[in-house]
Amino acid sequence: MRAVRLNRLEMVFSMLHMVGPDAPLNSVNFINQVDKAGRNILHLAVMGKQKDLVEMFVQKLDCDTQPLRRKKDSKGKVPAQYDENN
Repeated sequence: MRAVRLNRLEMVFSMLHMVGPDAPLNSVNFINQVDKAGRNILHLAVMGKQKDLVEMFVQKLDCDTQPLRRKKDSKGKVPAQYDENN
């Protein structure tokens, strides 16, 4: 979460390459993390207008049951509601 918030794209990309069923990191670790406002990594990427991260999170972590896209924060908003282009 901190890497997303601080816009440390290289760190996030390298961590995502270690995610997968046979990889050292489990995607659940990324999906279940939220900040004090209940926002997940997709909320933060959308709010920070980090299009590359948004696309990678959706493709790599959110393709089956959409847990990142469906997660509401403390304001009851899903990540897409923070996108000014919607």
